[in-house]
Amino acid sequence: MQQALRPATLVSNLAEADSAGTAEFGEGYTLASAFKTPASGVYTLTGIILPLKVVNNESPLVVRIYSVAGTPDATTEANNPGTGTLQATLSSPAFTVDGAHFVNYLFTSAGLSLQPDTWYWIAVDTVGNGVYDWSYTLSSSFSGTSGTSVFNGYSDDKGSGWAIYGPTENGSPQRFEVQATAPSGPTYATWSGGLAAADDANKDGISNLMAYALGAANPTEYARSRLASFTKVSGGYQYSVASTTRTDVLYEIQVSTTLAGSSWATGVLARKTAGGSWTAGDITSGITVTPTTDGVSVTDTNGGTRRFWRLSVSLP
Repeated sequence: MQQALRPATLVSNLAEADSAGTAEFGEGYTLASAFKTPASGVYTLTGIILPLKVVNNESPLVVRIYSVAGTPDATTEANNPGTGTLQATLSSPAFTVDGAHFVNYLFTSAGLSLQPDTWYWIAVDTVGNGVYDWSYTLSSSFSGTSGTSVFNGYSDDKGSGWAIYGPTENGSPQRFEVQATAPSGPTYATWSGGLAAADDANKDGISNLMAYALGAANPTEYARSRLASFTKVSGGYQYSVASTTRTDVLYEIQVSTTLAGSSWATGVLARKTAGGSWTAGDITSGITVTPTTDGVSVTDTNGGTRRFWRLSVSLP
């Protein structure tokens, strides 16, 4: 069964007063703000609210979401949007030209999975004659699930070079709100009560993390019945896992011809990122990946060579 979702505000400073200043930008200029996701749990982005004055909308405003590998650095400009990975381009609302008043516009997401303990940039720009003003505040206060630490970014050469300002460095963060949903089910930390992932609390031969990943209700559940099945089918063999719904687990179905420790990493047949969907792995010839209601089946029609299969699970 899929876990229910509940609404959440990851980070917001919309309650803070506008500075009464101006942050107008047009073609060639990009403004950005960064936020960090909570340490655990995969949130699904639903939308971002930006208070804007639309001076003219002759060209559309585009809002993109980038992830970066580490904490932005205001000294070295490291981990700016230009060094990040584009994760999504949000859908824009209808704009009303009004250069005198800020209006809260909601930019919606098709369901981007926000990984835990990760920095993301909200980058805003336009190509053409459009002119927009993004509200900022003189307050450094933020509310929401992910805390208060954010960075501002600015580029005046279409994103090629960036200047980054720390949370309190320039005292005028852009105003925004990140809206998301989070799974109502447990994370590994809450499910385990602090038990080590590699341990086996009830001595059933299955590690705590594997039991959790397979959907065990708690660490004392005898989880052997939840293990994957391996069956012969027409033209090959099929490996099936009934439950892979934990959104803070990375799942991989791997194959090896030798059982050597290093061989598994190069034998990924299918993978599911934390909070994501099942996709094909690195080996695709003769392999069919079929997501099921809560799990996955992988069919292998490659014959001739002895092969060993396993399910690997890890925390991001």
